[in-house]
Amino acid sequence: MTAEEKAKELLDKMWDVTYQDEEYLPNYEAKQCALICVDEIIKQIDGKTLTDQTDYWEEVKQEIKRK
Repeated sequence: MTAEEKAKELLDKMWDVTYQDEEYLPNYEAKQCALICVDEIIKQIDGKTLTDQTDYWEEVKQEIKRK
């Protein structure tokens, strides 16, 4: 799965959880939740010589921010 596809998947899942009211900016909340998840993943793999995975998740994070 590409970083862009993973970013969309995470945002879609977070949207479903955070959606309450169109006027309440649910997209902002979904982005924040998705970014928290990605940051936690990066923390877990950081320093374990998994640079390919770290690079992938950093790319996912950038895709989330672009959306």
